[in-house]
Amino acid sequence: MKKCTVVVLVLMFVLTIASTVFAAANAFVDVPANHWAYTAIAKLARDGVLPNSTGEAYQGNKTITRYEMAMLVANAMARVDKGHADDQALINKLAAEFAEELSVLGVHVERLGKQLDKAHVFGIVFAKYEHGDMGAGTSNVNNKLLDGLKLQLNANYKVNNDWSVFTVQEYLRDFINVSDGDPIGTSDQAKQLGIAGRIGTSSLTVGEFHEFTSYGVLYDANIHGIQLGLNNPAIYGEPPGPPSGQLKPQLIMTWGYLYYPCNMRLTDPLYGVTSTTEPSIVAAELFYPVTLDTNANLGYFKVWRDASVTSRHYSTIGFDRRLTKDISLTVFHGKSSYETDSKSYLVGLNYKFPDFMNPGSYGVYLNYERIEANAAIYPTFVVQDPDHGTNGLEFGYSFVPMKKTLIELIYAKMKATTANDSWKDNYFRCQIRYFF
Repeated sequence: MKKCTVVVLVLMFVLTIASTVFAAANAFVDVPANHWAYTAIAKLARDGVLPNSTGEAYQGNKTITRYEMAMLVANAMARVDKGHADDQALINKLAAEFAEELSVLGVHVERLGKQLDKAHVFGIVFAKYEHGDMGAGTSNVNNKLLDGLKLQLNANYKVNNDWSVFTVQEYLRDFINVSDGDPIGTSDQAKQLGIAGRIGTSSLTVGEFHEFTSYGVLYDANIHGIQLGLNNPAIYGEPPGPPSGQLKPQLIMTWGYLYYPCNMRLTDPLYGVTSTTEPSIVAAELFYPVTLDTNANLGYFKVWRDASVTSRHYSTIGFDRRLTKDISLTVFHGKSSYETDSKSYLVGLNYKFPDFMNPGSYGVYLNYERIEANAAIYPTFVVQDPDHGTNGLEFGYSFVPMKKTLIELIYAKMKATTANDSWKDNYFRCQIRYFF
C-alpha cells in the first residue's frame, strides 16, 4: 500500500475544496470591476477555450476574487488548443498577471506558451494548539490540552481536459495531554483517492473524496462512493469554468459509505465501529441561486446499515446572502428522524475574508450554533458532542501575517441541549497554516 501511495503521489496532485483549504466563498480580494482580465475571460469563453461557455456566457456583471480569476486562467491554459490563434497571447498575458496565484494553485508557468503539465503536487502544513475546558455544572471534570502537527500532500494527474485522478496523503502527529493519561496520536494514510471527470454539463466523482454538506452542520468528512453533479460541470479538485451569466440550479447526488472512524457517535448502533460494515449513505442536495448575492439549498440524506439497525433520515434547508461587499449571512435548519434531540440550527455572520496572498488581510465570523445530540452525523464545528448536544456561540478571527501563511484563532462557549444536562465546554484553538 505504501509503495502504491508513493507512486500515486509522484504522479498526482489535487486542488482540495476545500474543505477544507480553499472552500469558503469570496475568500480573497476582488479583482476590480474595470480590470482588463474580465474582457479577456469573456473572449476566451466566446472562443470556446473555457468549458460550458458561449460568447455571451460571461457578462462581467459580478466581480470575482484574484484566486477565482487564477482558477479560470489555469483552466484556460489547459484548454488553449480549443481556441483561436490569438487566444495563446491572451492566455500568456493573463498568466503573467496572476502568476503568484497560479503558483499557489500548483500551476508552474515555466514558459507561458506551454500547456500545463499533467501532474502536479502541492501541500499544506498545519500546526495547532487547543484547550478544551469541559465540566458538569461548576465542576471541571475533564481539562485537556491538545497540540499537533499535520502535513497534507495533494496530488492530481490530468488524463485529459475532462478527466483526472486525484489523491490526498496526510501525515498527522497529535500530542494530547489529559488528566487520566497521555496518548499520542499518529496517522499516516491516503485520505482521498479517486477519479473525477466531466460528462457534458455534469460531473462525476468515483472513489474516496471529501464531502462538506449543509454548511458543515450535518457532515464534514470523507465518503467512499460515487457523486454525480447535474448541471455542474466543475471537476472535483480542478478549476471551474467561468460564471455562466445565468442563474442555474444544481443537483448533487451521492451514494456510498461513510468514513466511520472519524465519527464520534460511537454509542449509536447505526454509526458505532463495533460493526464490521460501514454505514451506507444516499444523499441529494439542490443548490438554487435566487439572485447573484443569494443562494438557497435543500437536502435529503438517508443512512442505514442492515435490517437489525434502524435507518435514519435527515432533511435540511438553508440560505446564504451577501449583505454588503464585506458582510455575509448564513441561516440553516436541519431535522433528523430520531425521536428526540433531532434538530439543528445555524445563524452565522462573516465580516471580510482573509487572502493568504495578501499580507495584512483578515476575516472575522460569529456563529450561533445549536446541534442537538441526534441532529447531525459529523459536523465541522470545533465543539461537537453527540452525547450532550451543543448550544452556544463560536467566534473566529483569521489573519495573514505574510504570503501563504494563515493564522486562525477560534473560541467557542457551549452548553448541553439534552434535558437536565449540566455539561458545558469553553474551547480555544490557535492554528497556523502554510501553503506551498
